[in-house]
Amino acid sequence: MILQGRCPKIDILWKGRSYLLPVLFGIAVLSVNASGQLLESYLQQKKAEKEEPNPFLQGSVPMRLNQLDKYYRRAFSGQQERQGFRIGMNTETSGTRTTASLRQRIEAGAVLDGAVNADEYVMGPMDIVSVNIWGDMSSAFETMVTPEGSVIIPTVGEISIRGLTLAQAKQAVSGEIRKKYGKLDGTITLLAPRTFHVHVTGVVTAPGTYEVSPFDRVDKAVFLATLPEGEEQKAKKAKSTGVEEEGFVSFTVPPPPKEPVMSMRNILVFRGADTLHADILRYYATGDVRFNPRLRDGDIVHVSVERLEGNTVSVDGGVNLPGSFEYLPGDSVGLLLRIAQGFKETAVVDSVIIARFRPSDSTWELTRLDGRLVQSGTLDMPLERNDRVFVPERKFPRTVHAVAVRGEVATNGYIPIVENVTTLSEVIARAGGFTPRASIAEGMVLRRNPNLDLDPLVQIPDYVRLRDMRLTDLDRERREYFTYEQAIQRNTVSVDFIRLFIEGDKTADVLLQDGDEIVIPASGNSVFVYGQVRIPGHVPFVAGEDESYYIERAGGYTEAATRGKTRVIKAGTKNWVDEGSGPLGPGDMIFVPRQIDRDFNYYFTLARDFLTVAVSVVTIYLLVRQIR
Repeated sequence: MILQGRCPKIDILWKGRSYLLPVLFGIAVLSVNASGQLLESYLQQKKAEKEEPNPFLQGSVPMRLNQLDKYYRRAFSGQQERQGFRIGMNTETSGTRTTASLRQRIEAGAVLDGAVNADEYVMGPMDIVSVNIWGDMSSAFETMVTPEGSVIIPTVGEISIRGLTLAQAKQAVSGEIRKKYGKLDGTITLLAPRTFHVHVTGVVTAPGTYEVSPFDRVDKAVFLATLPEGEEQKAKKAKSTGVEEEGFVSFTVPPPPKEPVMSMRNILVFRGADTLHADILRYYATGDVRFNPRLRDGDIVHVSVERLEGNTVSVDGGVNLPGSFEYLPGDSVGLLLRIAQGFKETAVVDSVIIARFRPSDSTWELTRLDGRLVQSGTLDMPLERNDRVFVPERKFPRTVHAVAVRGEVATNGYIPIVENVTTLSEVIARAGGFTPRASIAEGMVLRRNPNLDLDPLVQIPDYVRLRDMRLTDLDRERREYFTYEQAIQRNTVSVDFIRLFIEGDKTADVLLQDGDEIVIPASGNSVFVYGQVRIPGHVPFVAGEDESYYIERAGGYTEAATRGKTRVIKAGTKNWVDEGSGPLGPGDMIFVPRQIDRDFNYYFTLARDFLTVAVSVVTIYLLVRQIR
């Protein structure tokens, strides 16, 4: 035998081969079995990863937003914030609100939407007025309407103006002055409005009493009652829902059901024996003040729940604000078009379609109206619940196409092109060429997604990723890499600027499309060195120098640097190449990696695996020799 006589230890083992054979066979079986178990475990792990739910599919796919509802709710909040919360000037003393002086309230003024209509303004307690008497004995003074609703004029007496309009109050005061002094005349003038309280109930953040003025309308009271909760309201709500904290001890109960949404169309104002109806959405769309009445002392404003299920009307197509909203009796096609902010320029105005579902025979009844007549008010059609209004659109092909050029070119701006005929080099030439600071290698052409107008969801990166991964069978690692690539994806056109503009290769030229953007960044005329160097940063570019030159200028390697593993990231393409693969250029980056720190467990595991493999190989070799 080959090994006999050369190694005494092997000779001894070989002489006892009758006993060694079963042992070696057992070791070989165990090694093969262990290897099989490891392989089976690995395959099961990969299978489980494939069956594991995709973490990017856990959330819901964003749906198309209702532009109409979003627009009017934003307009509601913005309108009230611009007007401010209070009319008069208030001072805070020891946490208690006190009314300022008459002079301060007069100087504070009020936010008005026009001159006060004396025939509509109703006088009440705390109104500040100026009493003016003229004639042989002229005088003027300021006073406040008493809580009983009277004006007190010295030498004349107490004049009740409670419930009177400003015009009626003027006549009453003038009449009483004439009764007292036949030759004198007089009147009152409103200087500053009073503030009073109204009650807001229903679906609001904080139902309760709020301070307003006679110039405020219903939308102001609703807005005040829908402001974010303060600490006091939060504490009350927590106590009422069973969520309380005391020191470090807390207990919770299941969360309450989803809170209802307030209606912007179905708001009731209880005023004595009368009930008024407010429609804030209609008021904002039409400006009709009948649907947003002014507030009065003692009003109760009740905000109803928005009822959308089976109770909507909608408009879509060639309108400026498509969407759906809560239906109210009295809605019509004309009102719906006004709420939708009218027709687009591309709308087929003379062919507005109203679709109405008939449950009796499960069919849709279609009615066609001339939108021009509807807009002029000569024709209209009342709507019913769940009616749908469609405005067809014409698609006009664009006859003028252009691309945008930005960055380091002589002329920035839009340049007309012939789509799919004009090339990139032609546009650069029309823009006056590159500036001396241009980083030609980093230039890029961005292309707008033509499907954005058809499907707004394609501008949401998460939606695009979910759509593209819907049918994937990738495991977890590959899914994560795909997600990484999707995250940095841009709608760029594949162009090699170096081949086209520096090397003059016309085959690298590309045809441009309408809406393309050409971006030429500025060059720093430097090479960026980072990683395990002592002074990382930009090093001025010197033609012909290699990586060692720039690393030396950056302070040289650190002790933790992995020499021989330096990589160069090329400007423009961002391609990683090995050190010494070619000449460096301005904008390139040099990366020096760090040595990987290994602990004892790593080396112990490596040694164990090596010994296991070595023993298995020797065992199999001896078994083969024994069999022979």
